[in-house]
Amino acid sequence: MAREKPGVAAVNGKLYVTGGWDTFGTPIAQTDVYDPSTNSWSTVAPNPSPTAAPGVAVADGKIYLVGGCADSFCTPSAHVARYDPAADSWDSVASYPTTDSWEACGGINGMVYCSGGVSGGTTFSSGNVYDPGSDSWSPIAAMPIDLWGSVAGAANGMLVVSSGVTNGFNTVTNQGFIYDPSADSWTALPNAQFPRYRAGGSCGFYKVGGSSAGFSPTPDSERLSELDECAGFTDVPWLSESPTSGTINPGGHTDVQVTVDTHGLAPGTVYQATLTFRTNSGRRPNLSVPVRLVVPALGLNSGGGAYTDVAGDPWLADRAYTAANQAGYIQSPRRTASTRSAIGGTDDDPLYKDARISPMTYRISGLPEGVYRLELKFAEIQNKRPGQRQFDVIVNGSPYLIAFDISALVGQDYALDRTLLVSPVGGEISVQLANRQAHGEPILNAVRVGHDH
Repeated sequence: MAREKPGVAAVNGKLYVTGGWDTFGTPIAQTDVYDPSTNSWSTVAPNPSPTAAPGVAVADGKIYLVGGCADSFCTPSAHVARYDPAADSWDSVASYPTTDSWEACGGINGMVYCSGGVSGGTTFSSGNVYDPGSDSWSPIAAMPIDLWGSVAGAANGMLVVSSGVTNGFNTVTNQGFIYDPSADSWTALPNAQFPRYRAGGSCGFYKVGGSSAGFSPTPDSERLSELDECAGFTDVPWLSESPTSGTINPGGHTDVQVTVDTHGLAPGTVYQATLTFRTNSGRRPNLSVPVRLVVPALGLNSGGGAYTDVAGDPWLADRAYTAANQAGYIQSPRRTASTRSAIGGTDDDPLYKDARISPMTYRISGLPEGVYRLELKFAEIQNKRPGQRQFDVIVNGSPYLIAFDISALVGQDYALDRTLLVSPVGGEISVQLANRQAHGEPILNAVRVGHDH
């Protein structure tokens, strides 16, 4: 369907188009959605209050259409329509504080920020923020100039506005500004190359087409770099910084201490985040530093000391389980064994030369939900012949290895590994090694748990 100046928004990888003028100047109720994965368009619930040239924002997965032109004469509206793609339904929220059209809007951290626009013969520099929790609008700092018909969007956790018409209806400008909600302040951006209004744009930050005067379209397009963080900022629980704010003089510097906390993270998993420094610099308002955290699989060298294997993976020294360390053995009395003999079948002899013997349980707790790879390492280092050492291995209360006889399987001083995929029960994986009557005592040389990918 042909449309002029509809509301357009991207949600969950799909493009939604609603409103806009038809060829007779009537706002269009039909709402269409484009799915790039199938390269196809479909129609969803119609917009009960369509307008053209509304402010558009996405917050918490919902599309907000603020004000706009209610008819062919661009009678400004204060109505705010909200579309929920998940439910395919529309509703109305608190009206904008003024009738407005051609305003600049963006969704930031679940809130809707709007600024500028035009209502009849009045142009605006003022702005407002909508809080869905209270269903209310509140004023924000005004832009340095009145501005309407701009390119706008949320990027790097800020509202970006570029080009449009200022000085009432007299000047098509290439000026741009960025609004920081945390400081409730505006900062000038570098001027766009082309003064345009009624252009299209998106986070990135992109400006496409528009008119230099009247209604003559142009094919110009340009991009303002460093504004490509299009999702809202969220804190990750494992990363913290100190200090969290400050002032740096021109030519100066400051140190920021970054701390990671691996409690509650899955062993054997790589976590990634972006550390963003928000500044009042107009050219580069945000500085992004990628952070990559590798949580190694949790390995314990039973009966032995800390070790780094030939693959570069760390193994912790054996230890008793405590609520604080959340990984270790439970055994009474505590008994270990060791050998000086070389171990066959492996390049990691130190993982097999020491062992914990007699009945025991290893507990690994505080694990997030998921599937984990449990590795158990054995070697017969006490010269037991076949039949002299048989024991059971029970994982999370279920039998895993029954009458397990290392010597019968591989002989003495030879590595024998067993691997099992297991899910935690109550956040815990337990490995119990139990005696079989008159068949010797259990032995375990190493144990490791890591998230299975």
